Amino acid sequence: MMIASHQPEYLPYIGLCYKAMSCDIFMFLDHVQYCKGQFQNRNKIRINHGESGWIWLTVPVIIEGRSTQRINEAEINNVVNWNEKHFKLIGADYRGTPFSRIIFPF
Repeated sequence: MMIASHQPEYLPYIGLCYKAMSCDIFMFLDHVQYCKGQFQNRNKIRINHGESGWIWLTVPVIIEGRSTQRINEAEINNVVNWNEKHFKLIGADYRGTPFSRIIFPF
């Protein structure tokens, strides 16, 4: 029997799907300490404009006074309009790619 775990990430890489499908039991390891500045609340995507070709997308998390919080205790700061900004960036750069007409209306 193969068991695998993975800490939750924002926009995880495609290998996570393969990892989950390749084992008998898969679990998200979300009861460990949340680490600011890791992939738990941010990730970078490739873009077609700009010098670097990459841009970081970060979901704001309330961390003040919560330095020892676990991942499953982390709260998203929805005072910041982050989700609309992320959707527009992703839509602008990935529109016209294969399957975008199926995914974006969803």
